[in-house]
Amino acid sequence: MESYTSGKTYEILIWILWLLIVLGGNVVFMNFIIAVVNESYSNCMSKLVAESYKIKADMIAERESIMTEE
Repeated sequence: MESYTSGKTYEILIWILWLLIVLGGNVVFMNFIIAVVNESYSNCMSKLVAESYKIKADMIAERESIMTEE
């Protein structure tokens, strides 16, 4: 029984180590989530720009088809 009670000296060290591992894991996972969201946002913005140019080109083509030679 004495060998179990002598482990109390490392109890604080174990808790500090566990806390550091948990906080480090949270930072890594949050960084991963931010990277995924950033990539998704970049894809959406590139599609938005392409769609904007397509709409502008369609409007120009429609106006040119309506316009007369005069």
